[in-house]
Amino acid sequence: MAMAYSTVNPSFASMLAVFLSLLVFFMLVSAAPTSLTLKRSFPNHGMELSKLREMDMKSHRRMSQSHIVSLLVHGTSDPIQAG
Repeated sequence: MAMAYSTVNPSFASMLAVFLSLLVFFMLVSAAPTSLTLKRSFPNHGMELSKLREMDMKSHRRMSQSHIVSLLVHGTSDPIQAG
């Protein structure tokens, strides 16, 4: 008893593969959340914006008053002259 195998047209097979790929892609995209949530790295615990700005300005003042090391750099930025 011989079994009959049907042959599939190669162009139909490639179109089917593209269709199934697109179907899976759109299913994944539609399942993705439409918006992202923003989480603060430092929660404000209900503080007013002016208080947060004041704390930020104090922080920046402290950073600018910290000791900064100044390194002297000799040379040139011209690569042709430097060799």
